[in-house]
Amino acid sequence: DRERHFTRRDIREYSGWSDFQVKTHIRQLEELEYIYSTAGRKGKEYVYELLYAGGGEDGKPFVIGLIDIEQLKEKAAQLGIEDNLEGT
Repeated sequence: DRERHFTRRDIREYSGWSDFQVKTHIRQLEELEYIYSTAGRKGKEYVYELLYAGGGEDGKPFVIGLIDIEQLKEKAAQLGIEDNLEGT
């Protein structure tokens, strides 16, 4: 199922992120168990699977537990947290 499987290259090409950014965020998503590596090791392509059960409201896609970026910005502003560009 290609919609749920992807590589780091896929992410870089889609997002324009650097390899550092992709690896940083992939590591976080793996730790939170939103994705897992189905293949890959030194010298081999890493393939990840999105652990997505579906079921979004009105058919809109979402990932359980992830906050919308605008909500995150509002919450950070309320807490007095300035933009943190780490991982960008």
